[in-house]
Amino acid sequence: MNVNDSDRAPVPVASATAQGKPHRVPFPPAMEPDFLPPLPPRVYPAQAHSLLSRGQGAAPLFKALAASGGYLLEDGPGPDSCTVTFGRSATGNDETVVAMIDTITHMRREDLSPFALEQVVSDDAVVHIGAFVLPRTLRTSVGLLVGKNLDLQLGRDREAWIKASRSTEPLPFSREVLNVNGALSTVVSLPDALPQPFLEDDLPEGRPGTLHSGQLVSDILGINIDVWCYAPNTCYGQVRNLLIATDADKLVKGASILGGLDRAHEARAFAPTLLLGFASSNPQLRSDLLGMNPSLGEFINSELLPWATSLSIPVPDRSRRVISGASLGGLAAADIVRTHPYLVSKAIVQSGSFWWPMDEDGQAGDEELRLWEAVDVDSTPAVSFFHEVGTLEGHLLGCNQKFRDIVRRHGIEIRYREYTGGHGYACWRGGLFDGLVHFFGE
Repeated sequence: MNVNDSDRAPVPVASATAQGKPHRVPFPPAMEPDFLPPLPPRVYPAQAHSLLSRGQGAAPLFKALAASGGYLLEDGPGPDSCTVTFGRSATGNDETVVAMIDTITHMRREDLSPFALEQVVSDDAVVHIGAFVLPRTLRTSVGLLVGKNLDLQLGRDREAWIKASRSTEPLPFSREVLNVNGALSTVVSLPDALPQPFLEDDLPEGRPGTLHSGQLVSDILGINIDVWCYAPNTCYGQVRNLLIATDADKLVKGASILGGLDRAHEARAFAPTLLLGFASSNPQLRSDLLGMNPSLGEFINSELLPWATSLSIPVPDRSRRVISGASLGGLAAADIVRTHPYLVSKAIVQSGSFWWPMDEDGQAGDEELRLWEAVDVDSTPAVSFFHEVGTLEGHLLGCNQKFRDIVRRHGIEIRYREYTGGHGYACWRGGLFDGLVHFFGE
């Protein structure tokens, strides 16, 4: 039966929680969200069914998905929403496919059934499809969790959830794929999401720079640190700005921004900017490195910057430096400009983990917030921030708003914004460029 868009009712989705009291994944008090992102309504996937009804099996559907970058997009049903349809071929009747919609699915992981795609037979083809209503301003990443007879309550077990969330595959026919900690996902950008011009194909490709990489055996930190230096193409002139990037393994590899830097330089968005990044060689030591490590500033000054100098690359002075970080890296960036303002005076802070550290009872320490509250701005050099957080981030939204308020009360320069999205590089990559334009734009 064909129905008009205005006649469609949300498709009821089976949920284990519907049979009784809802189950909540227990969060430590420090991580207890102030809110949960709303479940995206499911609607009848009319566009997909129409393509499947042409007597050609799944070919028309897959052709449309390939043409649109992995997902089908329709306006509505409301003025502030879009209907997004995902599809994938099925390999058996016992196969389950779950759409992992970044932070939304993560925070709703106690029951994955609202995110499970339905299996549909069309001629000789069997496909998984699902249509979700999402905000028009959303940018997110979507991976598919695929398995035989998947336990849709696996998110109630932390270890099972970590293993599952790191085994996702991107949407078929994806154009933009992220690889973070082994999890593959597709960037899904809805029509009114914040623009990311340097990560899109609309701007001319820039001339590539030169990437250096290495490993430092840090005497200061007592651990091995992977390091990267991306120098802009010399055709753009002498390096004038320095971006010191935490978690640079993500920025250089799985969520690469290097092509975006080339485009930004080609567009003359800011003067030639050197990327100097670092990450723990052992990912399990990331929190030791970035969790308000009192030696991190000394490492940057005495080991990281000299490594760049050893490559015969000029390092700009303090006034032309910015440090960036997301999540725990955002906490580290805020901590560095507080403790070492003579080293770097600007910070791009994205979804900072300002609840850090967590005590033995799981309570938030909020230590960085207290230390910023006590800062004597009259006796320290001026610093400034570009600061952003996603509206879907639960507990992180509130603690980032607290940091913003403290900084503003001190009269410190801060550009703050909230984007429609969650805790991931689909949004952070674009925010990093917006921060660079904010500080160094010409």
